[in-house]
Amino acid sequence: MAEGEKKRTNTKGSTRSSNKKETIKNSRSKELNKKSSNKKNIEKKIEHKVSTNTKNNNNNNNNKASTLQLIIFVMLLIVVFVLGILIFQKSKNENNNESANISIPIIEKDSRFAFNVNALNLSQTDEYVFKVVNYRDDNINTEDFTYNITIINPTNAVIKMTKDDGKKNYLSGKKEETIVNEKLGNSLKEEHYYHIKVIKTGKLMEKDLISVIIQN
Repeated sequence: MAEGEKKRTNTKGSTRSSNKKETIKNSRSKELNKKSSNKKNIEKKIEHKVSTNTKNNNNNNNNKASTLQLIIFVMLLIVVFVLGILIFQKSKNENNNESANISIPIIEKDSRFAFNVNALNLSQTDEYVFKVVNYRDDNINTEDFTYNITIINPTNAVIKMTKDDGKKNYLSGKKEETIVNEKLGNSLKEEHYYHIKVIKTGKLMEKDLISVIIQN
Protein backbone atom coordinates (compact mmCIF):
# COMPACT_ATOMS: atom_id res chain seq x y z
CA MET A 1 0.00 0.00 0.00
CA ALA A 2 2.76 2.43 0.88
CA GLU A 3 4.67 1.51 -2.22
CA GLY A 4 1.62 2.17 -4.39
CA GLU A 5 1.13 5.61 -2.88
CA LYS A 6 4.84 6.32 -3.28
CA LYS A 7 4.63 5.38 -6.97
CA ARG A 8 1.63 7.63 -7.47
CA THR A 9 3.41 10.43 -5.68
CA ASN A 10 6.50 9.93 -7.86
CA THR A 11 4.32 9.82 -10.94
CA LYS A 12 2.60 13.10 -10.01
CA GLY A 13 5.92 14.71 -9.25
CA SER A 14 7.31 13.52 -12.52
CA THR A 15 4.29 14.87 -14.40
CA ARG A 16 4.53 18.23 -12.69
CA SER A 17 8.21 18.40 -13.41
CA SER A 18 7.56 17.50 -17.02
CA ASN A 19 4.80 20.11 -17.28
CA LYS A 20 7.06 22.71 -15.73
CA LYS A 21 9.86 21.90 -18.15
CA GLU A 22 7.42 22.06 -21.06
CA THR A 23 6.14 25.44 -19.85
CA ILE A 24 9.68 26.74 -19.56
CA LYS A 25 10.47 25.36 -22.99
CA ASN A 26 7.38 26.96 -24.51
CA SER A 27 8.19 30.24 -22.80
CA ARG A 28 11.72 30.21 -24.14
CA SER A 29 10.44 29.27 -27.58
CA LYS A 30 8.03 32.25 -27.49
CA GLU A 31 10.83 34.56 -26.42
CA LEU A 32 13.05 33.26 -29.20
CA ASN A 33 10.22 33.63 -31.70
CA LYS A 34 9.54 37.14 -30.40
CA LYS A 35 13.19 38.08 -30.65
CA SER A 36 13.39 36.60 -34.13
CA SER A 37 10.25 38.50 -35.15
CA ASN A 38 11.63 41.76 -33.72
CA LYS A 39 14.91 41.16 -35.52
CA LYS A 40 13.10 40.60 -38.81
CA ASN A 41 11.04 43.76 -38.28
CA ILE A 42 14.19 45.76 -37.58
CA GLU A 43 15.86 44.30 -40.67
CA LYS A 44 12.79 45.18 -42.76
CA LYS A 45 12.82 48.74 -41.43
CA ILE A 46 16.51 49.06 -42.21
CA GLU A 47 15.99 47.62 -45.70
CA HIS A 48 13.04 49.97 -46.28
CA LYS A 49 15.06 52.97 -45.10
CA VAL A 50 18.01 52.01 -47.30
CA SER A 51 15.68 51.44 -50.23
CA THR A 52 13.98 54.81 -49.64
CA ASN A 53 17.31 56.63 -49.40
CA THR A 54 18.56 54.92 -52.54
CA LYS A 55 15.38 55.84 -54.37
CA ASN A 56 15.62 59.47 -53.23
CA ASN A 57 19.26 59.63 -54.29
CA ASN A 58 18.37 58.19 -57.68
CA ASN A 59 15.56 60.73 -58.08
CA ASN A 60 17.91 63.58 -57.14
CA ASN A 61 20.52 62.35 -59.61
CA ASN A 62 17.87 62.03 -62.34
CA ASN A 63 16.62 65.56 -61.63
CA LYS A 64 20.15 66.96 -61.81
CA ALA A 65 20.81 65.12 -65.07
CA SER A 66 17.54 66.38 -66.57
CA THR A 67 18.34 69.97 -65.55
CA LEU A 68 21.82 69.73 -67.04
CA GLN A 69 20.44 68.32 -70.29
CA LEU A 70 17.87 71.14 -70.45
CA ILE A 71 20.58 73.79 -69.93
CA ILE A 72 22.76 72.23 -72.66
CA PHE A 73 19.76 72.06 -75.02
CA VAL A 74 18.88 75.74 -74.45
CA MET A 75 22.52 76.78 -75.00
CA LEU A 76 22.64 74.82 -78.26
CA LEU A 77 19.42 76.50 -79.41
CA ILE A 78 20.93 79.94 -78.69
CA VAL A 79 24.12 79.06 -80.59
CA VAL A 80 22.10 77.80 -83.59
CA PHE A 81 19.93 80.94 -83.52
CA VAL A 82 22.95 83.29 -83.45
CA LEU A 83 24.69 81.35 -86.22
CA GLY A 84 21.52 81.51 -88.30
CA ILE A 85 21.36 85.30 -87.94
CA LEU A 86 25.04 85.67 -88.88
CA ILE A 87 24.64 83.43 -91.93
CA PHE A 88 21.52 85.36 -93.01
CA GLN A 89 23.27 88.72 -92.69
CA LYS A 90 26.33 87.48 -94.56
CA SER A 91 24.16 86.06 -97.33
CA LYS A 92 22.21 89.31 -97.54
CA ASN A 93 25.39 91.39 -97.76
CA GLU A 94 26.82 89.11 -100.45
CA ASN A 95 23.64 89.42 -102.50
CA ASN A 96 23.69 93.18 -102.09
CA ASN A 97 27.36 93.31 -103.09
CA GLU A 98 26.52 91.52 -106.33
CA SER A 99 23.71 93.94 -107.16
CA ALA A 100 25.60 97.20 -106.41
CA ASN A 101 26.86 98.99 -109.53
CA ILE A 102 29.27 101.21 -107.65
CA SER A 103 30.64 101.52 -104.09
CA ILE A 104 31.41 104.88 -102.47
CA PRO A 105 33.62 104.81 -99.33
CA ILE A 106 33.21 107.67 -96.84
CA ILE A 107 36.39 107.33 -94.77
CA GLU A 108 37.54 110.91 -94.20
CA LYS A 109 36.14 114.41 -93.75
CA ASP A 110 35.33 116.71 -96.70
CA SER A 111 35.06 113.83 -99.16
CA ARG A 112 33.25 114.39 -102.47
CA PHE A 113 32.22 111.87 -105.12
CA ALA A 114 30.24 112.48 -108.31
CA PHE A 115 29.07 110.16 -111.08
CA ASN A 116 26.46 110.07 -113.83
CA VAL A 117 23.83 107.50 -114.75
CA ASN A 118 22.66 107.24 -118.35
CA ALA A 119 18.92 107.89 -118.24
CA LEU A 120 18.16 106.00 -121.45
CA ASN A 121 20.01 102.89 -120.31
CA LEU A 122 18.35 103.17 -116.88
CA SER A 123 14.91 103.23 -118.50
CA GLN A 124 15.72 99.94 -120.23
CA THR A 125 16.90 98.16 -117.08
CA ASP A 126 15.38 97.40 -113.70
CA GLU A 127 17.42 99.80 -111.56
CA TYR A 128 20.80 101.35 -110.82
CA VAL A 129 22.23 100.68 -107.36
CA PHE A 130 25.04 102.49 -105.58
CA LYS A 131 26.20 101.87 -102.05
CA VAL A 132 27.86 104.10 -99.48
CA VAL A 133 30.18 102.38 -97.01
CA ASN A 134 32.33 103.28 -93.99
CA TYR A 135 35.38 101.20 -94.92
CA ARG A 136 37.99 100.56 -97.56
CA ASP A 137 39.21 96.98 -97.79
CA ASP A 138 39.52 95.93 -94.12
CA ASN A 139 40.09 99.45 -92.74
CA ILE A 140 36.94 100.60 -90.93
CA ASN A 141 36.21 104.15 -89.78
CA THR A 142 37.07 104.96 -86.19
CA GLU A 143 34.57 107.85 -86.01
CA ASP A 144 31.02 108.56 -87.15
CA PHE A 145 30.40 110.44 -90.39
CA THR A 146 27.37 112.12 -91.95
CA TYR A 147 26.98 112.73 -95.66
CA ASN A 148 24.61 114.35 -98.15
CA ILE A 149 23.37 113.01 -101.48
CA THR A 150 22.29 115.36 -104.28
CA ILE A 151 20.47 114.00 -107.35
CA ILE A 152 19.98 116.13 -110.47
CA ASN A 153 17.63 114.92 -113.19
CA PRO A 154 17.53 117.36 -116.14
CA THR A 155 15.64 114.86 -118.34
CA ASN A 156 11.89 114.61 -118.85
CA ALA A 157 11.82 111.11 -117.29
CA VAL A 158 10.38 110.66 -113.80
CA ILE A 159 12.70 108.77 -111.44
CA LYS A 160 12.62 107.66 -107.84
CA MET A 161 15.26 106.71 -105.29
CA THR A 162 14.84 104.42 -102.28
CA LYS A 163 17.26 103.38 -99.55
CA ASP A 164 18.06 99.78 -98.57
CA ASP A 165 14.82 97.79 -98.31
CA GLY A 166 12.69 100.86 -97.62
CA LYS A 167 9.87 102.08 -99.86
CA LYS A 168 10.26 105.81 -99.22
CA ASN A 169 10.81 107.79 -102.43
CA TYR A 170 13.42 110.49 -101.73
CA LEU A 171 12.66 112.35 -105.00
CA SER A 172 8.88 112.34 -105.32
CA GLY A 173 9.01 113.48 -108.96
CA LYS A 174 11.39 116.41 -108.37
CA LYS A 175 14.13 117.32 -110.82
CA GLU A 176 16.64 117.94 -108.06
CA GLU A 177 16.79 116.87 -104.44
CA THR A 178 19.38 116.76 -101.65
CA ILE A 179 19.14 114.14 -98.90
CA VAL A 180 21.02 115.42 -95.85
CA ASN A 181 22.56 113.94 -92.71
CA GLU A 182 22.76 110.35 -93.80
CA LYS A 183 24.82 108.52 -91.15
CA LEU A 184 27.63 105.99 -91.07
CA GLY A 185 28.82 104.44 -87.80
CA ASN A 186 32.26 103.25 -86.76
CA SER A 187 33.99 100.06 -85.57
CA LEU A 188 31.67 97.76 -87.58
CA LYS A 189 31.24 97.67 -91.32
CA GLU A 190 28.15 99.51 -92.58
CA GLU A 191 26.65 99.62 -96.05
CA HIS A 192 23.72 101.71 -97.32
CA TYR A 193 22.20 100.84 -100.68
CA TYR A 194 20.40 103.42 -102.84
CA HIS A 195 18.17 102.27 -105.70
CA ILE A 196 17.42 104.57 -108.65
CA LYS A 197 14.58 103.62 -110.99
CA VAL A 198 12.73 105.21 -113.90
CA ILE A 199 9.00 105.14 -113.15
CA LYS A 200 7.92 107.18 -116.19
CA THR A 201 9.87 107.37 -119.43
CA GLY A 202 9.83 110.59 -121.44
CA LYS A 203 11.66 111.43 -124.66
CA LEU A 204 15.14 110.32 -123.76
CA MET A 205 18.32 110.58 -125.79
CA GLU A 206 21.56 108.68 -125.44
CA LYS A 207 23.34 111.68 -123.92
CA ASP A 208 20.74 112.30 -121.20
CA LEU A 209 22.37 111.88 -117.79
CA ILE A 210 21.26 111.79 -114.18
CA SER A 211 23.90 113.21 -111.86
CA VAL A 212 24.63 111.95 -108.33
CA ILE A 213 26.87 113.88 -105.92
CA ILE A 214 27.89 112.50 -102.49
CA GLN A 215 29.80 114.63 -100.01
CA ASN A 216 30.36 115.01 -96.28
